[in-house]
Amino acid sequence: MLLDVLATCFRVRYEQFGAMEDLSAVIVLFRNALALHPQDHPLRPGLLSCLALLLTPRYDRLRVLEELDMAIALNQDALDLRHRGHPDRSESLTNLAGSLFNRYQHLGATEDIDRAIVLTRETVDLHPRGHPFRSRALTNLALCFSSRHRQLGTREDRDEAIVLKRENTLTNCSLRTILHLITLFATTSSKT
Repeated sequence: MLLDVLATCFRVRYEQFGAMEDLSAVIVLFRNALALHPQDHPLRPGLLSCLALLLTPRYDRLRVLEELDMAIALNQDALDLRHRGHPDRSESLTNLAGSLFNRYQHLGATEDIDRAIVLTRETVDLHPRGHPFRSRALTNLALCFSSRHRQLGTREDRDEAIVLKRENTLTNCSLRTILHLITLFATTSSKT
C-alpha cells in the first residue's frame, strides 16, 4: 500500500513537471510492487497494466524500442490474467491494442496492426450499444483500419473505417442533431 502511494506521488509529479527521474522512480517502485505480488494475486493485473502505461511515455521520450516491447509484454501478461468475463478485460484489451498500435506506427509491421484490430474488435463486442466505452472502442478500431488502409491501400479497410465512424457518429448524436444536419444539408443542397 505504501508503495502505491509513493508511486502515485512520483507519477503525479512527473505529469506536472515532466522530469525523467520521477518517471524512472515510479517505474522502479512498480517493478518492486510486482515482485511482491505473486502470479495469482488479485492486484497483479492492475500493477502490470500500470507499469506498461508508465513505460509508454518513457518510450515516447527516449524512443527506445525495448520500452515499448516491454509494455506490450506486460499488457499481454495482464490480459492473460483477465480471462473472458473479467470486469477489467476491456481495459487490458485496450491497453495491449494501444501498445501494438504504437509499435506499428514505429515499425510498420502489419502483424501489430492486425493484432490490434482483433483485440479492439473484442473490446467493441464487450460494449453493447449505449455503453459509455463503446464510442472510444469504435474510434480506436476506426483508427486502426484507417492506418492500415494508409499503409496497404486496401479498400476494405477504408470502407470498414467509414462504417465504424458512421456508427460512432450516429450513436453519439441525438435524433435532434441528426435531423438538424439533414435539414442543413438539404437546405444548402437546394441553393446550389
